[in-house]
Amino acid sequence: MLKKSKKYAIIFIMVEKCENYKERRTDMLFTSPLFMFLFLPISMCVYALVGKRRRRICLSIIFVAFYLLLNLRSPLNLIYLPCLIAYSYLAMKLLRIKRSALLCAILCIVPYLALFTVRGIAYFGNDGFIYPIGSTVAVLFSTSYIITQYRQKNKELGSFLDLALYILFFPVMIVGPIVRYEDFLRISNEDAICFDKANVASGIRLFCIGIIKRVAVGAVLYEMYDVFFGLFYDTPNLLVTVFILVTVYFATFFTIAGYIDIGVGLAKMYGLSFETYVVADPFRAATFSVYFGNLFTGLSLWIDDYLVHPMISRVEKNKKRLPSFIRAVCYGVVSILFIRSTPAMIALSVPVVMFFYLAFRFRLDERLANRTGLRTLMTLVTMFSVAIVWVFIILGDPRLIVNYIGDMTGENSEYRMDQILSIFSGMKYIFVMIIAGLSMWVSRIEAYMRAPELSEKKAYPMTQYISFLLILVMFSFTVVFFLPQFEIYDYIPFLYLFI
Repeated sequence: MLKKSKKYAIIFIMVEKCENYKERRTDMLFTSPLFMFLFLPISMCVYALVGKRRRRICLSIIFVAFYLLLNLRSPLNLIYLPCLIAYSYLAMKLLRIKRSALLCAILCIVPYLALFTVRGIAYFGNDGFIYPIGSTVAVLFSTSYIITQYRQKNKELGSFLDLALYILFFPVMIVGPIVRYEDFLRISNEDAICFDKANVASGIRLFCIGIIKRVAVGAVLYEMYDVFFGLFYDTPNLLVTVFILVTVYFATFFTIAGYIDIGVGLAKMYGLSFETYVVADPFRAATFSVYFGNLFTGLSLWIDDYLVHPMISRVEKNKKRLPSFIRAVCYGVVSILFIRSTPAMIALSVPVVMFFYLAFRFRLDERLANRTGLRTLMTLVTMFSVAIVWVFIILGDPRLIVNYIGDMTGENSEYRMDQILSIFSGMKYIFVMIIAGLSMWVSRIEAYMRAPELSEKKAYPMTQYISFLLILVMFSFTVVFFLPQFEIYDYIPFLYLFI
């Protein structure tokens, strides 16, 4: 009884926090009708009317307008990003006066201390406090800016407007893609901004695919997870546990991949094209490094550039194992703390670091490349391991998992299977599984069509039309049928995973 009440207490607290968010935050997130059918079209029309030389100024106005509208009911959050911008700029000026690696490290750590404090208040403190969305990505961007400027020996790179655009870059505010400062300067300068029909059309398609993945698949699968956990928590069964893990794995994948597609799509609609965007695939991750690297686009590049390489460069060449360990620690700790920073998550980073270390130390990705059978087996192992990590993050209390595993049996498997099939037999879930498959297929087509060598082939227009028709049908159904059921995501990006 205690375990069940504990589990439902978690759900109750989350629902209570969500209701608080609805009262204190404007419904301006990417899945809200207000954003999709009012803010986005108006901003695109204004952006199209200005000349090419004024587009950066227009972008800054659009970014500021979105930030103001998002936090209109929570004025305290309005000072967070401006303070971070001012701090980053002052840190750069200080490093110009005194160029020191130690000073640079200290200046980079300060925003993370502020971030963890804000997260702690939001998670453990006053329910009246609203966590500022986009804080985590903004702090990563601040670090990139400070380190990049430290590496510039002669003069500063970019202007204050570049910094403001970078920190306020709202398309990537939820989970990315994570863009380094120097890469952002390349894609956001006046000559690089490509605001044409092809780029806008490609951005709209990616945006729609992201909405489909996030709402029509990710949100519904998390709803299914709640059903499974609520029904079977008191009587855990091995078969049910497998279905819970599978549900959580794909729910999390489609949720995060959806926001990544939305971010890339929005950026392309404003003429900014990412150089490192890769369509994530839930079935091609044989190791933790591949899974997190593909899902959190750009984060691995950020970790390598600002943490791993500077540390490894100070290690003696004859110590072969230490670089792999350093890289594993950086990847494991950052990947977990990127999601949530609580004492339980710090403990969780230990086994995650171990998985990363095995992948890096023995170069598993290279060794499994041509071994289909072994790679398939490792992919299944990774999928279930990652799913356990996500369940741990969702519950936030290791005692719940220990109690659940301790009571788990293999009894009544046939009866449990009948219950599971009865849940899956609903037309809603069958349709969601079809949409999930089609969305992944369409994503592959979109990635294939962006290949330069395909642009002159005759099959390209027909493939494009079929892809666009499928996207239009699925997006329309998502907006009409699924969006009204999950209005909570108009206010908060995640119900369980991120604060």
